[in-house]
Amino acid sequence: MPIRTGHLGTPTTTSTVTWNSAAPTSAFEYMPMATFYTFNSFGGNDFLGGPGTVPSATTTYVRDYPDDDEANFGVRYKDSTESGINWSVNYFYNYDSNPSVDVSWHDATTGAELQTQLWTFGGQITRDTVDTNLGDATFLPTTVLLYNPSTNSYYGAFDPSADPAGLLGVGAVGAGYSGTNGVNLRFTETLNRTHNIGGAFDMAIDRFDVPLVLRVEALYKTDEMHPVIDRKLLAIGDLEGALTSEEHDMFKYVIGLDATVMTNLLISGQFIQFRNLDYVDRDATCNTSAPGFGFVGTTIDCSKYTADAPTMSLTNGMQKAEENKEFISLFLTKPFGSEQQGRWQNLTIFEDTGGYWNRFDVEYAFTDQWVGSAELNTYWGDDDSWFGQLDETSNIQVGVKYIFE
Repeated sequence: MPIRTGHLGTPTTTSTVTWNSAAPTSAFEYMPMATFYTFNSFGGNDFLGGPGTVPSATTTYVRDYPDDDEANFGVRYKDSTESGINWSVNYFYNYDSNPSVDVSWHDATTGAELQTQLWTFGGQITRDTVDTNLGDATFLPTTVLLYNPSTNSYYGAFDPSADPAGLLGVGAVGAGYSGTNGVNLRFTETLNRTHNIGGAFDMAIDRFDVPLVLRVEALYKTDEMHPVIDRKLLAIGDLEGALTSEEHDMFKYVIGLDATVMTNLLISGQFIQFRNLDYVDRDATCNTSAPGFGFVGTTIDCSKYTADAPTMSLTNGMQKAEENKEFISLFLTKPFGSEQQGRWQNLTIFEDTGGYWNRFDVEYAFTDQWVGSAELNTYWGDDDSWFGQLDETSNIQVGVKYIFE
């Protein structure tokens, strides 16, 4: 299928792509049920015969972060038992260090936020109706319209008020349109407040020839933002409804075991798990053979799920997150030198989706003041894993520090 790339209405180059909604790799392949009127809402008012005075949709990415005086707050209490168990409890109220992204439509000139309306034959419907019925044999094509309540105007070349019979566009293209500006899809990066309640303990185990230390850490976290993808709404072109960020409660824990062998070689192994307590996973398949879609017998993915924020992309199907994300780590460290003035360390982490990260670093004190260091970070594994996607960022770092006495 030949397409033109560049700004809608101002094509720059021509290329050929294979359109495949079953294995999409570009944005429009995720919208096989979008009507021409939906694209007209985004493409200005000349897409279907309008006056041609309104530009096509644009996008912006903005950051809306809290003020510097909105500080984080945390407390901790720790103690030890007579038997030698060290324990602590913690509470932390903070802005999450991982940002979330909200999607919204705005007037490209005034910045006013727009409402997304869904229309079909006979009138306006809700997103819940789409989620319930899309894919049924009786479901009719649905159009996405953008409406500005402050000016009582629609964007594109179609205004439903000019179609009182509810025929969705018959005789209404270019009629009744009162908007004069284009639309802008805004991606807003924000930080969300979270509550964190955690605890930890460690204890020595002296029953074996090698001394061991058992460590356990646990954290319950509320209101952590995760992306949720609704492929049904995405299929009809409702970007605002299909790409949302929702609050999820998380339970995270680490179980570690430390051993010292060969005099001073510390070996530490850990099992790490992140459990998503509000995980979204609704499988669904849509039937596009309903009257009016124009391509009979095609089925597409219409599921709704929590997406994997670190890896999701257009080329991996907006990758679904795991309900329970797991890691295994192995850490080794040992001093060296006649006076143990040096130390090397190696950390290897394996994730359950096939990604690996290895960090080797060494530090050596040339004098009491001058210390040199070197570090090698290597990433590899599955391209759609947290670590594997970073394979081209493997790096070497070298440094020198001076200690003032």
